[in-house]
Amino acid sequence: MTERTAVVVGGASGIGRAVAHALAADNCRVTVADRNAEGARTVAAELGEPHTAATVEVTDEASVRALFEHAGALDVVVNTAGYSGVGLITDLAVEDFRSVVDVCLTGAFLVIKHAAPRLRDGGALVSLSSLNGRQPAAAMSAYCAAKAGLSMLTQVAALELAP
Repeated sequence: MTERTAVVVGGASGIGRAVAHALAADNCRVTVADRNAEGARTVAAELGEPHTAATVEVTDEASVRALFEHAGALDVVVNTAGYSGVGLITDLAVEDFRSVVDVCLTGAFLVIKHAAPRLRDGGALVSLSSLNGRQPAAAMSAYCAAKAGLSMLTQVAALELAP
C-alpha cells in the first residue's frame, strides 16, 4: 500500500489523538492539527517521522484555509475538534452558546469547505458527531444543537462532494 496523507483536526488529545495514532499505524503520513500547538507537537513526536504538527483555530477561516493550503493533496481528513459547555437554556449566556456552536458546527463547516478541494479521488472526509446530536441532554443545549447540525451538514457535504 502506498503512503496516504491525512490531517486530524483536534488531534492533540482524546479521540483526535487516538485517530492520529490509528491513521499513522495504517500507513498514513499524519498532520496533527489543533489550537493547542504544544499538544499537537507532542502527538506528532509520539508518531515520529514523517508526521507533523500544525496549529489551527477552527473558528477562524483564515487559519483553516492556511492549514489546508499548507497540507497539499490529501487522502483523509478527520475533524474531531469540539467541546461542550454546560448550562440550562434560561441561564446560558449567548456568548457561551455561540462558542460551542462556533467550534462544533461552524468549525466543521470551515474544515469541510477548505479540505474538500484538496481531497484526492477516493479520499475520505470524516466529521465526528455525538449521540447528543440525536439524544437531548439537560444543560447541553449548545452541544446537542451543534452536533445535530453537524450530522446534517455532513450529510449535505456527502451529497455535494460524492460526485
